[in-house]
Amino acid sequence: MQSAVSTDPSTDGCVDPSAAAYQARLIDAVERYVSDKRKESIGGLSYRGADFGRAIAIDLYFGLVNDGAFREVCRKHMETGARPAADEGTSLSPKATMLLPYMTGDRTGWSGRLRKSLRRNIASVVDWSGTGTTKPSASQKPSVKGRVAFLAITGRFADYLSPIERQLSAPALWIAAAKSPLKDRLAENGRQVVTYDFDDARTLTRTVRRQLTEWPSLAAQFDVMRDVLSRHDISTIVMAEGTHPIDEIVNLAARSLGIRTVCIQQGWSPVVHNGFREMRFDAFCVWGAQFARMLELHNPAQAFFVTGNHVIGPGGGADRSEKSAISFFLQHGSVLITEEAWQNMLRLVSWTAERFSDRKILVREHPAIPIRDEERAHLASLSNVEMSPATERPLADVLDESLVAVAIFSTTLIEAVVRGAVPLIVNVTGIARHHPDLEQMGLGVEVHDYDAAREALERLVGGEAQRIRNENGPAVSGFFSAGVAQATRNITAVIENSGEAAALMHSRNFENKGAYVS
Repeated sequence: MQSAVSTDPSTDGCVDPSAAAYQARLIDAVERYVSDKRKESIGGLSYRGADFGRAIAIDLYFGLVNDGAFREVCRKHMETGARPAADEGTSLSPKATMLLPYMTGDRTGWSGRLRKSLRRNIASVVDWSGTGTTKPSASQKPSVKGRVAFLAITGRFADYLSPIERQLSAPALWIAAAKSPLKDRLAENGRQVVTYDFDDARTLTRTVRRQLTEWPSLAAQFDVMRDVLSRHDISTIVMAEGTHPIDEIVNLAARSLGIRTVCIQQGWSPVVHNGFREMRFDAFCVWGAQFARMLELHNPAQAFFVTGNHVIGPGGGADRSEKSAISFFLQHGSVLITEEAWQNMLRLVSWTAERFSDRKILVREHPAIPIRDEERAHLASLSNVEMSPATERPLADVLDESLVAVAIFSTTLIEAVVRGAVPLIVNVTGIARHHPDLEQMGLGVEVHDYDAAREALERLVGGEAQRIRNENGPAVSGFFSAGVAQATRNITAVIENSGEAAALMHSRNFENKGAYVS
């Protein structure tokens, strides 16, 4: 690994030319796999009346997008067009073995050669000795009536949902893993917690074995979650983002019991991957109509409600003439970000701190992917750099100080606009353009190497940022339809299914009036 303290401006090797192609092919292969499995037999991906296609798609995508061995086999095929050797396929994980024919285009002989290997791989990780999963007992009585429940997968998501919970007209439940420390944290804060334990899913019914042979764990998790939910008279379950396999399992289990599911947008990915496709929640709350427009192509059955963002919205620093800081939002660990690209981003921070020594440089790590200790120590040692972790400082406060916000890709690039900071997208991912194209919309600047990033920073600090800020008002409202207070009321209306919710539903004829309601 190259030293984090180097200021070498070289950008050689930053972009992996195969990464974006691999990710795009993976997304498509997952969709074709699920489509073919649905066609193989009636109810081929169904269990207890629920279609597991989306849960399987999410599980496959996140299980393989960073699978180095699988990616290497696929890269060789993409470069040479040659069929992978049989021993390469048999050495892969079960998920990779399932999807390899769809990545290489050879779904006939190749899939046949791997079928025995696949069965062996599955048999090695699945215990078929069980006699049945737990089922709701007729004697189980609901402990409460008509409660709203919040799914807490991580502490970050629990914190994100908490402001909504506090606005509800009645106390809510929280659903958390039995072995997660988050369960205890919620209970200590006075929340009523319902727990689930997927270790209870050790035994599998004959129906699972027949219908979901290759995905028994998902079906078993469905049984566990359905059993837990059936013990409480829950009217609605709320979750954040909706892209985790557990989100979809909860969605399926809840809907099988007649429980409404509401998903709240938590972020944005510049690649609309399988986690953001085929959504079928009863309601999906988006920050602005532009997000609904970008998602609806891949989610024709999803009802979108344009509510606004209940955590960050227009105002505050958007009109502050004293904004002068340059903020960096760091991320790594993605298939699209090479180690060289990551190291060059750290060098860009160092260069910026030296070049603009009279300005504060704010640095924020991704809350789910912290940077290395030595890298953090180096950045913190720079005299005008201020580390601004999510646990210590709200995002709005960071953006309210910022004139420019820099990232490779991040939801914050969009959030920056609403607080009056101009996004600088350093797109070294191999993807042609950031999605949405903020530069084309007149909201920011996009570059594709680090030399261009330095030049862009010079221009932005020299006056271009102020010009962009003065001209971007109408476009911003498409991403953030309401201020924080109104967004909170809007989301609450959707959760409680009140009369006000109907007016928030997005349609293709939605007219964005370009005005905020605070």
